[in-house]
Amino acid sequence: MVRPMDPASTYRDLFRQVLRDRVPRSWRDGFVPPGMTSQEVEAWVRETDRLLGSDAALRDWLEAELQRATDRLGRHLVAAALLTFGHLHRAFDVLDTMPDPPAHRGGLGKVGYFGSNALRALLPLPDELRGHGGWYALVDVDGVRAWLTAHADRLVWSEAAGAFAMSG
Repeated sequence: MVRPMDPASTYRDLFRQVLRDRVPRSWRDGFVPPGMTSQEVEAWVRETDRLLGSDAALRDWLEAELQRATDRLGRHLVAAALLTFGHLHRAFDVLDTMPDPPAHRGGLGKVGYFGSNALRALLPLPDELRGHGGWYALVDVDGVRAWLTAHADRLVWSEAAGAFAMSG
């Protein structure tokens, strides 16, 4: 029997796919794009493989990347990925960088909904704050922020469950 993956592992794997996609297959096959040396390509591939192979390396890289990221969506994605390591304070970063609602369903693309979906999967939010509409639903940012502020001292990370739980 295959055990379903916990939410944290699922979202870490989604982020790893983003990293995996930053190295085109042709680079692994020896192609060197214009403007790069073969040593630069090899270093890029090695670094990506290191991040893909270790949760600790990925977490450390994400922490550093959050400090370097200047665009809102980049900070949003990295904060959501850090939330999968039990860093509750990153939930506020996810909320602070939440994309504006799109004019139509799916208008942000799947990446734009990453943070909302991570919050829903990793926090024991009440139903009225979870948003409706599946993947293409943004959470109630103000409501989640108020709930998180009120309950942060009772939220504990469960590595076994791969999510936060409410204590006592």
